[in-house]
Amino acid sequence: MSENGSAVNPTADETESSSNPLEWLELHTHFLMCDFCRRYHRQLDAIQKLAANVGDQEKTGQTRAPRLNEEAKERIKRVVNSSLKG
Repeated sequence: MSENGSAVNPTADETESSSNPLEWLELHTHFLMCDFCRRYHRQLDAIQKLAANVGDQEKTGQTRAPRLNEEAKERIKRVVNSSLKG
């Protein structure tokens, strides 16, 4: 096995979705021994879940970020413009 996990990480996603139980067992055995790969895999999982949530929110029009109304946008523009002039 590779010390830095470079041989494992590119194929970890493919192995997770594989129907071969031996590949899955090899991958998870490596994760038990390799902190780098375990951390990398957890981060990829978190990023994938967040990206899926963002995509779902965009499809339904339900975003979590609050939006400024037009009046607030105009006030900000006026303040910025006046500070640039003066």
